[in-house]
Amino acid sequence: TKKTVLKPKPNQAGVMRNDLPGYVKVRGNKLYIRYKGKDFSTGFPNTKAGWQLANDWWAVRSKELQDVELGVKAVEDSIENVFKKFIDYIN
Repeated sequence: TKKTVLKPKPNQAGVMRNDLPGYVKVRGNKLYIRYKGKDFSTGFPNTKAGWQLANDWWAVRSKELQDVELGVKAVEDSIENVFKKFIDYIN
């Protein structure tokens, strides 16, 4: 007879904060943030400490993304900004 091996369910050691946009995905043993159709790798493991660190990381990162979307902060690596830095450098 053939034995069926079931994969273990991910360890739901933590909870994503409700005040942050997006949601958490667990892939393997790593946490990812899904926001506006993109996955952001947190690099943190699916542990209680990993969830706390991922929440803190996402709080900072989501604020930066929202500032860019609102025009408060320019995208640092855009071609226009790189070109402006180059022009400033040669002048």
